[in-house]
Amino acid sequence: MAENDAAVNAWYNKYKFNIERPITYIQRNIDPKFTIPWLGFTPPFPAYPSGHATFSFAGVGILESFVGGAYPFTDFCHQQRTDFFRCTTKLQ
Repeated sequence: MAENDAAVNAWYNKYKFNIERPITYIQRNIDPKFTIPWLGFTPPFPAYPSGHATFSFAGVGILESFVGGAYPFTDFCHQQRTDFFRCTTKLQ
C-alpha cells in the first residue's frame, strides 16, 4: 500500500511541477543534435520528483515498521568495486 501511494504521489507531482530534464531542454532550445553517449535513453516523462527516491523512501518506512529505525546492518554489495567503497551501518 505504501509503495502504491508513493507511486501515485510521485507521478501526480511529476506532472504538477513538470520539470524538463536538462538534456531535453538542451536538445529543444540549444542544440537538437546534442547527445551524451553514456546516457543511452532519456525517459519521456518529467524528471522531478525522483520516482526511485520516492519508492525507496516508502520502502524504508515499510522496513522500519518491521525492524525499527536503528537495526544495524552492513552493506557489502559493492565490495568488489575498485572505484569506491561505501559501508552503510544504519537504515537511517
